[in-house]
Amino acid sequence: MPVTIYDVAKAAGVSTATVSKVLSGQPYISEKTRAKVRDAVELLNYVPNAAAQGLAGARTNILGMVVSYDSNFLFSDPHLLQILQGINEVVTENNCALLLSTATADDRLSAYRRLLAQRYIDGAIVEGSLGEIGYSLLQERGYPVVAVGYSDKISCVHADDFQGAQEITAYLIGLGHRRIGIISGPASDRLATAARYDGYRAALHQATIPLEESLRVFGTFRTASGYAQTEHLMALTPPPTAIFAFNDRMAAGALRWLREHGYQVPQDVSVAGFDDTPVAARCNPPLTTVRQLSYAQGRGAATLLFRLIQSQSLLEREEVSMPTSLVVRASTAPPQGGTLSES
Repeated sequence: MPVTIYDVAKAAGVSTATVSKVLSGQPYISEKTRAKVRDAVELLNYVPNAAAQGLAGARTNILGMVVSYDSNFLFSDPHLLQILQGINEVVTENNCALLLSTATADDRLSAYRRLLAQRYIDGAIVEGSLGEIGYSLLQERGYPVVAVGYSDKISCVHADDFQGAQEITAYLIGLGHRRIGIISGPASDRLATAARYDGYRAALHQATIPLEESLRVFGTFRTASGYAQTEHLMALTPPPTAIFAFNDRMAAGALRWLREHGYQVPQDVSVAGFDDTPVAARCNPPLTTVRQLSYAQGRGAATLLFRLIQSQSLLEREEVSMPTSLVVRASTAPPQGGTLSES
């Protein structure tokens, strides 16, 4: 059975009214009593029922945002920052506040546990790369949840990653490339990364180009991983004539490695990315990429969450897939010698 306020009062040796006053931050309660109540809450892992709080008019007007990456990753990733901006603007428009929880570098679930420990939110938006293992922790406590990413169980907003990856791969094939290396996201990111890889495979299949697993390497969505994995791709015999990185940051790392090792882009190797963050246009040469609507995804997720909270979780699950578009810049061109025959 779920833990109730009566269990907390009994464990702390106080009345339920006192427990309620401590949890709502009311004054005129001794620090000794507050400590006893907090200890009992922690011991019993008590979480106030969100629906009951709403019926009592006890909305906190605070929404949680869970990012299962460390803060260094978040604040250096333009795609996530644009999502966060979109979320924050909708939250502000609704006269509410946003509570951000990021993970530690060695424990991606810590972002969820830290937010749950606060006990102050009306609902949460989650960056969905961990999938159900993350958001289920919030659902079990009765919180409305929306994912920016993929889910078949909760409402979610995401880019059409399959279509974007298929389009940019088909574009590279149309230029004459047959050996297209990819710098994938981490294997643990099973959702967006999988959709992009499926789009890549579909474009190869449509062009009757055999899939070669050796042309796939795994990055971490960080610039340094794009740099390191490009070295592995270019060591292949023969090397790829084009590299498609699954985000712009890794593509920027690939460009740097190629430049430092004497390759000309796009004359020797074409490079493409995904996201169309501001870094793409500033690359040397400017980066061909897939534009996804990061800011709009954030606004869409926040709007969905407010609807869910206001309906007291009675809305059916909703999935919003936002279109992507190809942005061609100077980092891609036909391979030297034209279309290469299959090796």
